[in-house]
Amino acid sequence: MNEEDVRKFEKLGMCNFCGTLASQRCANCRLVFYCKKECQKQDWKKGHKEECRAVKSRCSKCGWPMCGPQCEQGAEHHPECVVGQEIGSPIDIQDFNETNHFYEVVLPLRCLTLKKRSQKKYNQLLDLQSHLEERKTSPEYKQNQDRIVNMLRNYFMILAFPSDDLDSSETLIHRIIGILDTNSVDIPIGGRDIAGVYSLFSMVEHSCIPNVKISFTRKKQIIVKAAINIKKGDHLSAMYTHILWGTIARREHLKLNKYFMCTCPRCSDPTELGTNFSSLKCQECRVGYLTSAAPLDELADWICSNCNATLPVVKVKELTLQIGEDTDAVLANPSLKALENLIEKYSSKIVHPNHFHLFATKHSLLQIYGRHEIVNEEIMMKKEKLCQEFLKTCNALDPGMARLATYTSVALYEYHLAIMSRGRQPDGTPPDPQSIKKDVNLAIALLRQCVSMLEEEPEDSPEGKLRTVASRNLKEIEELFTSMP
Repeated sequence: MNEEDVRKFEKLGMCNFCGTLASQRCANCRLVFYCKKECQKQDWKKGHKEECRAVKSRCSKCGWPMCGPQCEQGAEHHPECVVGQEIGSPIDIQDFNETNHFYEVVLPLRCLTLKKRSQKKYNQLLDLQSHLEERKTSPEYKQNQDRIVNMLRNYFMILAFPSDDLDSSETLIHRIIGILDTNSVDIPIGGRDIAGVYSLFSMVEHSCIPNVKISFTRKKQIIVKAAINIKKGDHLSAMYTHILWGTIARREHLKLNKYFMCTCPRCSDPTELGTNFSSLKCQECRVGYLTSAAPLDELADWICSNCNATLPVVKVKELTLQIGEDTDAVLANPSLKALENLIEKYSSKIVHPNHFHLFATKHSLLQIYGRHEIVNEEIMMKKEKLCQEFLKTCNALDPGMARLATYTSVALYEYHLAIMSRGRQPDGTPPDPQSIKKDVNLAIALLRQCVSMLEEEPEDSPEGKLRTVASRNLKEIEELFTSMP
């Protein structure tokens, strides 16, 4: 599995209007998600039509794309602006919706010019791990040489700048690229992620069961909070890969990008904390599930929990990748029938019901149940059961909700909808007042937990919008509860 294969696993986001899980991006900016056309129409009316025109102007001095005159005057833009003016003609990027390698030089360039702007910060940056020697044999090293090092030295002519202001040696540029790749974190800003390096936070170790939760202020300051009770002497740990990937994908991603192999309790456990998040159904006995015989050994065979049949890890990767491609195809245009068919095809037949490729599928399905043209008691019971199973897996993988708060809050919200629908579904018998009161009380508890998880999310973010809706529903249901006999 290479880096490109790994990236295929993460193609979902929160609807920019209603906050539910979505797979369709805005066709214009490609930065925000929508769960349906109506949400996109409503969000465009609220202002996204203008917001998604990210590039509204060019810098009058260097030609770099800008979102407005204010950004042209910003201190952050100054390094690439000064260097950009030296090439003699403005930067000319035509298609702003396509990937352009010109952008790859911006962050390394800002780091190089930090030497003159703040020697203290520059020294702190260079103190961080770069894995320079290990990187020299990687394909990325040659790619960086062509796209960044040669571009900076030959096209942007940084060699012309005094060495006291800007060190332009190839070794240093590669070192800075390594520092950025190893230590940078993604900062969600306005529907997109940008990269940032925080020298103190870089000291926090990795674990696939993180005990701290990170967030960011509007000024891009990092906030680190304990996600669980941390005992004196325990190490702080964050997660530098993707919590919703299986062990093979997580460890290979860390090996490719961070140059270490994780040995945390989750990676060491073949069942991934009892979730069977990567387990495959044994095709020999059709009873047990295949898990790695030695999870920390990349080459270890997988073995059945029932009959001890084995499967080479290369076959495991091939099958997992194929399931991922099928899942991607369905999530690109999700419908109730397509999602149910996918789960029916794989769950308990090819993979464990909790398999990570089915996780996003189930998250979409639990939101579609009840919003489809067919709404009946059976559908809402499916929704309730799916929410319960989903939340159980979330709590096992991320007990402190350091990384799964968004997914979990959506499931909590959908669970409350299923609970509140019980009294409205005709089942042939009059509703029991005590049962209804019990259900209302449960719905209140679910919404309170949902709102609490999202309390620090920006109001204009998809998560913040979900919090607003959940808070409104909570108030209405609490009023209903107080009026009940």
